[in-house]
Amino acid sequence: ELKGHTLTVCLAALSLSASGMEPEELLFELRSCGLNIHSGEAVEIYKDEEFSEALMIEHLRKLLQLNQLATEQMDILRNLSLLPNSGVLKNAFKKWLKLGTLNEVNHLVRYGFIMDDKENKKISLHPLIQDVAMLETMPSVSNCRTMIDSLHFICLSHGLEVKRPENVIQSLISVAERVLMDEPEVYLLFLQDMLPYLDKYLVMDYLPKLTERIAYTMKKHGLDSICDRALLLDYKAELFVIRKDYGNALKKRLKALELLDSIPLSDMDAKTAALLSNLHNNISNVYLFLKNGKEAAEHLKIALEIRGEYGIFESHDTLQQLMNLTNMLILSKDYDLANQALSLYESLVLEHEGNNSFDYAICQMGKGIVALSHNPEKAELCLLEAEQKITSIMGTDNDYSKTCYRYLHNLYSRWHKRDKALEYRNKTLT
Repeated sequence: ELKGHTLTVCLAALSLSASGMEPEELLFELRSCGLNIHSGEAVEIYKDEEFSEALMIEHLRKLLQLNQLATEQMDILRNLSLLPNSGVLKNAFKKWLKLGTLNEVNHLVRYGFIMDDKENKKISLHPLIQDVAMLETMPSVSNCRTMIDSLHFICLSHGLEVKRPENVIQSLISVAERVLMDEPEVYLLFLQDMLPYLDKYLVMDYLPKLTERIAYTMKKHGLDSICDRALLLDYKAELFVIRKDYGNALKKRLKALELLDSIPLSDMDAKTAALLSNLHNNISNVYLFLKNGKEAAEHLKIALEIRGEYGIFESHDTLQQLMNLTNMLILSKDYDLANQALSLYESLVLEHEGNNSFDYAICQMGKGIVALSHNPEKAELCLLEAEQKITSIMGTDNDYSKTCYRYLHNLYSRWHKRDKALEYRNKTLT
């Protein structure tokens, strides 16, 4: 009856074992539920592969219905259907859904609906089962809100991950592309806060597509507040920065600034002020790329003043601005002030994230670069610690790690430690 389809046969056997149903009962249900779509006019609309997949999906849907899964089990399938086919870390999934135990997940593993990769500690759905779960459960922003809020929080608190963030990155992208958009305001905010997270972890190839998705969501649902439009311009400018088209990036960001400046001061709340501060900081970055130090310093000063005025120094964006300031001070060889900026950066990171965070690693790299000019022993310690923490989170093939390698190569070359210098030169090239 199941046409010998291995996956469906295995699932049928597992369902019989887990549910206590008799084989005759299952066979009767399969024969009586209208699965014989291989006869009649309906066949005309299918080519062989499409027809075969449609038939298997109908079998799997019926098995899902026959097992009469509990509400919590259906919710698990609903949320897991949004996540990557490559799988998601089992404990991360438990945390994102705020599950007390993994009992219901393991129950679905026994039924065969969930694949459990014990070696890599991941769970996933077979693509066909994923299709069925999506058809049966209709995962949307509202009915997957717990998991979406958990992923959203990770975006807002980026820097807290100790392990490599690929698991989160792949899950964010998969959710953004698969979820039904029944709460557009919530979905838009999720996308808007997702972009800086992907930008920080150098997922550059997806940023254009994400920016288009943000623009489409805004247009389709009429979400065109001044802040939303200004933020979209800022994100479009970032795409120009990635392509090193700094002239167009500056035009986009100055246009966004013009929009925000049209908001009366009496209507400027802390969230809008934070956006305005970030925009001045990003304009500063573009001027820095254009080698216009005076304008860069002026906009960065405004960015920090806005944060001081509205008391929003605890924000993660402050760290980005402090590192921008540090980079400018290093370029101007004002190492004392650079150390002061880094000290404030470090105190904020230690207070809110601890010393195992990505931001702490970036801080150590900055301290190492500053120390190169006057304290090579300290520079070595800081750069080695930065290297260790960055590679544990990001791996070796990224700009952050390679920056560490370049400075360590420079340091060991000056110390005439040829073996170490060659080691880091090779790391830079690989």
